[in-house]
Amino acid sequence: MLTHQGGACSHVRDTVISTLTVSNSNAGGPVPAEQLISVTYTIPAGLSNVTASGTGWQFSNNGNKLTATYTGSTPLEAGDSLPDVTLRGTISNPMSLTPNNSVSVATLNDSNSTNDSASDSITVCGPDLSLTKTHQGSGVFLIGKNISYTLQVKNATTGGPVMAGVPV
Repeated sequence: MLTHQGGACSHVRDTVISTLTVSNSNAGGPVPAEQLISVTYTIPAGLSNVTASGTGWQFSNNGNKLTATYTGSTPLEAGDSLPDVTLRGTISNPMSLTPNNSVSVATLNDSNSTNDSASDSITVCGPDLSLTKTHQGSGVFLIGKNISYTLQVKNATTGGPVMAGVPV
């Protein structure tokens, strides 16, 4: 199971925290002690500085793949779960798509490979800009006279940041 913390909307520069739980299904037999269990996490585009932690897990990173391996000293019985893996990453650039976190788990003699993957979507929301236009004076405009306008652009408190170099 893969879930992320936070609300329905994440923004650029937010830290996204996801929790991965690896369980042995109730239908499966035990995973023997000392048998390697491997989880591969595909890092979505636009997520950077990804780190992972979890008791008893060892981690390696190769490009957009983060691998977590676990070798327990006791069997993983049917219905039991391993210690959670916590994944942290920073949303590094605006993405037009909803990034899909996906993971898969593998171990020898797995009796049901159809339940060996999970995914969780992170919705990245952009800015929520509004524009207000006002003019100076009483509202009566005379032909041939200059009029001054003030334009004010605001980003809603729920909107994501406007990225540097992006025209407004």
